[in-house]
Amino acid sequence: MLRLNDGLPPWLTTIQYKPGVKNADADGMSRHPSIQRDEEMTTISEDVIKALSKGVTTSPYVETIAMSTQVIQSESPPSTSASLPELQEEPHKDASLRFWIPFVESGSKPRKDDLPLCFGYQAMMKNFDKLRMIDGLLCREVISDGETKTQISLPRSMVSTVLKMLHDELGHQGRDRTLSLLRDCFYWIGMAKDTGDWIKACQRCVLCKTPAKTCAPLVSINTVQPLELVCMDFLTLETSKGGI
Repeated sequence: MLRLNDGLPPWLTTIQYKPGVKNADADGMSRHPSIQRDEEMTTISEDVIKALSKGVTTSPYVETIAMSTQVIQSESPPSTSASLPELQEEPHKDASLRFWIPFVESGSKPRKDDLPLCFGYQAMMKNFDKLRMIDGLLCREVISDGETKTQISLPRSMVSTVLKMLHDELGHQGRDRTLSLLRDCFYWIGMAKDTGDWIKACQRCVLCKTPAKTCAPLVSINTVQPLELVCMDFLTLETSKGGI
């Protein structure tokens, strides 16, 4: 009752108490004001409620779960978001993205023979038709659930910063949820693998993860002497036409 009074608007200052014996199941007829009798209700004044509230401390609905300090405390300071000039400058420092910028600006796809034999170039070649230059940023446009999303092609130097922002600083969510948040804004080759490796190496996630229950493996039973293991099959046969 006291907790309810704390949340009531300031203009509701009257609380009426009804004994439990007379407090039947609530329905439209029993709660209609025209049939309620005054002797069933006891009005509690505002002064009494305030006096009772001074000596009672209500506990919160959700209590904080305490864990070890190694889990809660972070060894690295919170990362800061990158500004637009930094995002425009970093792709020119990244060799893999710097290679694609002039081709995207000219709209001409490079020949396969001109591609360096390095990780990620073949995958970027497959996504060339989706690449765009927007505000000096190399982006990829994809259609997801009927909606066009613009993803910034992220250089490798900023991958760890973005993973800290969207995983460490957003509640240490799971792999699928973190990937969903990343794909709403960013794109880089090997995103799924990098995200999985980041979460596997996250100290807080490792300490809070429930260990998987492992079952004993199914192996053959080895015997060393006769009749050590006896097996019997139970077979039920229907009665034949001859009654046997």
